[in-house]
Amino acid sequence: MPSDAGIVPCVVFAYKRPNKMERILAALQTQDIDRLIVFVDGPREDVDIGLVEKSRSIAEDVDWVETELYFGEQNRGLPGINDNVGTVFNAYKSAVFVEEDCMPMPSFYSFMKRALRHYESQERVFSIGGYQPIPQRFFRGYPHSLVSSARFLCWGWATWRDRWELIKPVLSRYSDLFDGLTKTPSIAGHDLASVGKHPTDMPQSWDIKVAISSLWLEKTHLLSTRGLIRNIGLVDGVHPASGHKARRRKRRQNRNVFDGPLESICWLDNVDLNEAYAERMQQFVKGPKRTTWRRFGYKLEAIARHKVLKQLTGEARR
Repeated sequence: MPSDAGIVPCVVFAYKRPNKMERILAALQTQDIDRLIVFVDGPREDVDIGLVEKSRSIAEDVDWVETELYFGEQNRGLPGINDNVGTVFNAYKSAVFVEEDCMPMPSFYSFMKRALRHYESQERVFSIGGYQPIPQRFFRGYPHSLVSSARFLCWGWATWRDRWELIKPVLSRYSDLFDGLTKTPSIAGHDLASVGKHPTDMPQSWDIKVAISSLWLEKTHLLSTRGLIRNIGLVDGVHPASGHKARRRKRRQNRNVFDGPLESICWLDNVDLNEAYAERMQQFVKGPKRTTWRRFGYKLEAIARHKVLKQLTGEARR
């Protein structure tokens, strides 16, 4: 892999969703990225070969920026992402990362690159995040363009080589780190606490490993207050949903998306954990409360769908 100290590559992790990957690359084409690095994992089953080959072909057709392509012979799945990040940092001091279902908004790359440069000397900051799940109304009156979070978010993120090198030794033993935490993992979400009690539940969740390791190292993550990533893979990703569940998940997880230009950035000087945001993030991770009225609404929605389906089925039989 060639090295250039002044280059901040944009790295895309892909597998077998070529249509989505094509949309991601089209969005990046308009953002004047320094260099494109694409990792395409190997097929898991024979039925995946065609889609994987198509994803690779799309990457090979990129002619609008200098590219580096890495195609896996075997399927490594999610655990392979950590090694891929290490490969990038063998040559580059910093990098921006997206997955094949993370649609970058027009200001995404420029924001991430500027933030990497601004916070490079702030060793407590582990990562910069472009995805923002908390609605914009939460930030009314908040003067800064970034907020400090205990939660690592992998949908559009960036970091530096020295931060990654710092975290590598603890990634392999993340399930043993809870006794050393000064704050419980629940400060970043109850799901991290549950992994601590049952560490084998998510053995392949590389982002969970990074989240817990960064907590142990007492690092923070600076997230853009304006959502610069829209997830377009909620119905066919690692945890797919369908029908009304997919629509609700899509609405909930993409409630803060900003597709306009960022005319200015108000940098955050105090990178200490924002307690109010941490509390709001915990609420988001837990999900909406299933009140009686909410359950009643879901039931009515299901009944209405059943009646429409029954009516359409009856008309088709006539």
